[in-house]
Amino acid sequence: MNSLSRKNIVLIALAVALTMTIGRLVKSNFHISYFIVAGTDFVDTTKTLSPVIVQPGQGYDGQFFYRYALNPLNFKKDALGVNVDHPPYRVQRIAYPVLSWLFSFGGIPRMVPWAMVIVNILAFAGIFFYLAQFIVLVGGNMRQGLLPLFLCGLYMSLGRDLSEVVELFFLTGTIYYLFRNNYLLCSIFATCTILTRDTSIIALLPLLGCTFIYGYMRKKKRLQLVFLFLPFIIFAAWKVFIYYNMPSLADTTIGYTSIGAPFKGIVDGFMVNFDLTNTKNKLQFLFWIGYLTWNIFFVGTMLKTIFSRSNNGCDLISILKITYLSWLAFALCFSLNIYTDDWGFVRIFSQWNMIGFLILIASHKKTSKPFNYFSVVMAVLTIVRLVVRV
Repeated sequence: MNSLSRKNIVLIALAVALTMTIGRLVKSNFHISYFIVAGTDFVDTTKTLSPVIVQPGQGYDGQFFYRYALNPLNFKKDALGVNVDHPPYRVQRIAYPVLSWLFSFGGIPRMVPWAMVIVNILAFAGIFFYLAQFIVLVGGNMRQGLLPLFLCGLYMSLGRDLSEVVELFFLTGTIYYLFRNNYLLCSIFATCTILTRDTSIIALLPLLGCTFIYGYMRKKKRLQLVFLFLPFIIFAAWKVFIYYNMPSLADTTIGYTSIGAPFKGIVDGFMVNFDLTNTKNKLQFLFWIGYLTWNIFFVGTMLKTIFSRSNNGCDLISILKITYLSWLAFALCFSLNIYTDDWGFVRIFSQWNMIGFLILIASHKKTSKPFNYFSVVMAVLTIVRLVVRV
């Protein structure tokens, strides 16, 4: 392990991603549309442009990314065999569908499901590429380049054609270029991050805002610091475009119902999941508790690191810490909408936990052996879970 190189880090990550992907493919009899997790409530197989496996019920969010990957600029609510539940809300997150559209040579229907999986696999490997570059930049321990393998939300995203993997790829690149003081590339990657998932504002606002304040006060590349506003300007312009090209603005505010009183969402989530009436519900509850316990465990590690007296005083590390603590405040105030099932909060917390990993690496701190063992168990169980179920 001491001889791990940047190349080996990426290859290990790629091997893990491919292992889970092949497992899902085998489970589906090699029908790539299985990853979309389309549901009968929103997908009509008599109208889809290519064969799609459809499950009874609502399905999952990958079906909406699939719809916009076929044609990113088709803003109709019901088209191409998919009836989108909240079009303005869904189309905000356009980067992953656009990348899939490009990789499918302009939305060729039979290529789109393959392109969605390929984009996520490449993004998964890309996370580790930029993390390895970051480790070299800060003089960290290359073995910590494997830490993102502990992020169960990445496997959930990879296995269901969701956008968190692509979001984390762009976010890791954003922070890497920020540490390189390359504000142009930083802003480009940050723009892609926010166009992948609008919830990344939780991280980007304190991250780029504090960088601007620190840089301006120290008279550091003041002209280039203006680039840090670019992601928010572009995202605002995209929101305006959506407003004038879609029938309802109300759906774009759907995320506001995800904030409530501190701890209430966690308590409500516990009560909702505490259903031991059958084996399926018992397992669901155990996974929910396991993921929540992992996050609590990691928060404890991070608070100890952030408030340690021996911390590195670098401005950028301090900014990462502010960003992490800002995210913690949001995590405590998320409502039942987020904590209602583990598929929600585990995926959303991926960017928050990644920031934590970057802080540990830059501060030259390690995770404990019990945490590592627990993380390996949860990651393996998550992969197995994704292989054996839809």
